[in-house]
Amino acid sequence: MSKTTNMVRIAIISDVHCHTERDIKSSYYIASMPDTPFEKNPFSSLTNLIKKNGLQFDYILSPGDFADKIDEKGLKVAWDQLKLLYYESKSKYLIGTIGNHDVSSKDSGDSFRSIKSVLSDFPIYRYEDIDSVIKNQLLINAYFTFESEDIFFLILNSSFDHWSSNEARHGKFNESSYSSIESKIKETDKKIKICMMHHHPIIHETGNGDTNDIVENNDKLWELLVDFDFVIHGHKHDFRLTQKKIYPKNLSIIASGSFSCYKEGLAPGGLNMFHVIELLDDEVENCKNQGFLQTYTYSPYDGWKHVIRLTQGFGCTLNDSEIITKLESEITSQENPYLEYIEICELIPWIKFNSQSKIRDIFRVLENNRTIKRITYSNDGIIDTIIIK
Repeated sequence: MSKTTNMVRIAIISDVHCHTERDIKSSYYIASMPDTPFEKNPFSSLTNLIKKNGLQFDYILSPGDFADKIDEKGLKVAWDQLKLLYYESKSKYLIGTIGNHDVSSKDSGDSFRSIKSVLSDFPIYRYEDIDSVIKNQLLINAYFTFESEDIFFLILNSSFDHWSSNEARHGKFNESSYSSIESKIKETDKKIKICMMHHHPIIHETGNGDTNDIVENNDKLWELLVDFDFVIHGHKHDFRLTQKKIYPKNLSIIASGSFSCYKEGLAPGGLNMFHVIELLDDEVENCKNQGFLQTYTYSPYDGWKHVIRLTQGFGCTLNDSEIITKLESEITSQENPYLEYIEICELIPWIKFNSQSKIRDIFRVLENNRTIKRITYSNDGIIDTIIIK
């Protein structure tokens, strides 16, 4: 999927957890790992995929945990590997933020000393130099904003107060920066807005995992995110896409999963992943800044693969009740006894710009209220056909 002229493509690579100890079972990616065989090395495998398929990204975003347990060599090697991907994919910018594993929260002294000393070109990398003041803003004020040709970025440091083991148990939004962030948002004229942080601002995981590390003060954060398109976070190693109605948009919250953690560090049944946001510029009724989230999964046996069944839509501005009403009207007007889902997408183009989970929930409502008789699914669990009569 090479980049087309009417699309902005944003790669998301999170929670690399690079380290130097071969006996540590935290991550596949070891700082001294050879490039070959490429499928055994997640970065080499991705480089191979980029070259083979002609993949191009406008941006690469990384929500933190470059290192595992503040391994300084791992910190540097992971960031350097991301820079290589930046060049291979012809990206405009590589943008990162700080994860809890990138911070020396259990040692005395400056918790951010490794970030300061090891990563000279962090948190934004491109061909030309970026003002070094940005790093200080991320460390001191716990945020920075950045405007590219297309997008307004709000980048948060949710580990800003990790000065001790106790504080490091959770993420936090720095309320003292609220007014200055609000002013920056009001000043921008960019139509696409993205917020990135390491910790999760909502309970965002499958199963019964610990939820105590959710971002504190997130109620204040949500006040700022009106009119944002995405919140992107890492930390939980559990891929999720949740769409939250914040007028006038449905905000997409992406839990990125992990690029290279061992199975033991993933959610039950989880896979290593990276994602690509594809923002389309077509005019579609009931949509704004719509597109698709493409997902790739990794195996050390055959490398990275694009998984079609995990593709998710985003950008529909309707709430659930509005979607249900419009679908009921369209479906009850049909004479055919059934409709394939692809036909529904042709009749109602905006439906595909919702997440898979939302689409399934909506059609279950229609099934329960007997607007439709039955739903059939493909072997991958994707809606295939709607039986109307």
